[in-house]
Amino acid sequence: MNKAHLLAAAGEHRVASELLVRGLNVGMFFVDDGTDLITETGLRIQVKAARKAPNRDYYSFSCQTWKKRKGVATEIPSPLLVDYLILWAVDDDIFFVIPANIVRGVTGFLMGVKNSKYAKYRNDWQQIMGGVR
Repeated sequence: MNKAHLLAAAGEHRVASELLVRGLNVGMFFVDDGTDLITETGLRIQVKAARKAPNRDYYSFSCQTWKKRKGVATEIPSPLLVDYLILWAVDDDIFFVIPANIVRGVTGFLMGVKNSKYAKYRNDWQQIMGGVR
């Protein structure tokens, strides 16, 4: 397993843990069809994790699988298969909980933890939690 795969797996487990300590049970998939986690309420979540860019104060998240390839239909995972995209900024331990319909078609993100257009989604777990206590 290469470093990117290890970071991806760590991200999935970190987000699952965060949801569990907040009282929401989640399931994880062994086969990657684009949905990394599913909540007990049926929400489908894709997780992306990134480390800070060397000598920079931003993160680069790649969603290459949301892209079309040379005339071929959109690869799995299609953004239509998930309800939320959660970006984990590892070095600052910050999450961006973004509704998938907001980022449909976006294939990558360069994000500062404070100055991103997605900053309003920073640690916004409430939208996923709904009525969970």
